[in-house]
Amino acid sequence: MKNNVRILRKAMGLTQEQLAKKVGISRQSLSNLNNFKTLLKNGIKIFFVKFIYLIFPLVLFLLTVTGSIPRFAGLIITGVLFVVLYVYCFIAIANMVYHDSFKKAFALNEISIVKNNIGWLLLFGLLMTILFIFYGVTAFLDEFIIFLGNFININAILFDSFTVYKLLLLLISSLTVQPFIDILTARIAGVIYENGSET
Repeated sequence: MKNNVRILRKAMGLTQEQLAKKVGISRQSLSNLNNFKTLLKNGIKIFFVKFIYLIFPLVLFLLTVTGSIPRFAGLIITGVLFVVLYVYCFIAIANMVYHDSFKKAFALNEISIVKNNIGWLLLFGLLMTILFIFYGVTAFLDEFIIFLGNFININAILFDSFTVYKLLLLLISSLTVQPFIDILTARIAGVIYENGSET
């Protein structure tokens, strides 16, 4: 990737600073895009931020499913908690990236100020839009796999096992839908964060 960015930059006749300015990032950020190790470290940071913010709703959900908590109350509480913590997680990741500091993902006062500036309604609407896109595309892929299985007549061979079918759907979804949703979410988070932190 490093060579691709350099070749493209030179073909356009731009310096690193000029290209970074055109793209709307710092020169250091542009340089970091060229570094796989930095991308990997940032991916791990984002994973841990999501894990830390969303572990409690996951544990609560598992307790509900296993019957340790009454099902109806547990699902309602888990759902509400997930939405609230996902909104905080969404802003926390943007705050971490904006300040280039892992600690900023847990600066709850800053995150709350940005959340309040943006507003719950907009954040909840964005969350629902992202979920709708994800599950809509996943449902489309589900139907496409069934169609494909019927079309090439491998349904009897491959799809007799529900587990194999779901694993195939998960693999296709992980390789196609999830990266799209992650990029979409990151771009939305950046724009929303900038607007919320400016006011």
